Amino acid sequence: MAHWFHRNPLKATAQVKFDLKLVASDSQTIKICSDLRQARLRLLELLPDANHEIDVVEPALTLYLALLRGLIEVPEGQSSDWSKLRHAIRFRWTHSVLGNPPESG
Repeated sequence: MAHWFHRNPLKATAQVKFDLKLVASDSQTIKICSDLRQARLRLLELLPDANHEIDVVEPALTLYLALLRGLIEVPEGQSSDWSKLRHAIRFRWTHSVLGNPPESG
């Protein structure tokens, strides 16, 4: 009975392709999206296996989060604080216990 109310700290998301060809017009944005896709795939390969050392997982997570931050914030020296691309990608989360398909919202 102790394991029945287990909360999984890692919730699943729907597959995110970071495909912004209709929105992205410059090569720098397309490069960030490509790097994000590769970093996410690498991180998703590492997370399910608990045998990986922290020295392997931490750099992959740091790279992925840095690229996500680059998608949200504009580069230094520009007038706005937020990137116009921050709403272009939507993450959909599952319920951690139920494992249902991701819900919109």
